Amino acid sequence: IRREYAWDRPSTVIHHGTDLQRFRPPEGAGEIKAIRSAFRVPDDAWLWLFIGEAAKGLREVIELLPRFPNARLLVISRSDLAPFQHLAKNNHSASRVHFHGPTPRPEDAYRAADTLVYPASYDAFAMVGAEAMASGLPVIVTDDGAARDFCDARTAFLVRSRRVAIAPGTGGLGPS
Repeated sequence: IRREYAWDRPSTVIHHGTDLQRFRPPEGAGEIKAIRSAFRVPDDAWLWLFIGEAAKGLREVIELLPRFPNARLLVISRSDLAPFQHLAKNNHSASRVHFHGPTPRPEDAYRAADTLVYPASYDAFAMVGAEAMASGLPVIVTDDGAARDFCDARTAFLVRSRRVAIAPGTGGLGPS
């Protein structure tokens, strides 16, 4: 507001709240196993979660997946997923991407996953980041997206740009 509208008066940012009863960590391995079974994901999978509109980074996540042969991706989205199914097929990761579509219980997806991967450069608030954190998930978000308002190097893994390249096993990041 200061930069774009030359606002020079004091201001306070009030973020959306997150329902901590609904978005909470899983109560144990049994709950995780049951939820993964409902999503048809193997119990022992290293499960990444992408939840939200596909335009908010799903392409980038699918493009990264071949670099992580042990990872699987659960996609919860109401977007048209056909182009992303085609992308996963073309990069030989289709068998590791679980396209679920929308769900009335997104809290289950958070409890099933091992990490949220959400490289959205634009999102008005990135509520999914707050919900994932409330669910006890580590989050990987971009430092140029809305999640930067409540995520920093202490609370999330921040990547420098929307198009990221992660070197497996090194933690190295940089633009692709």
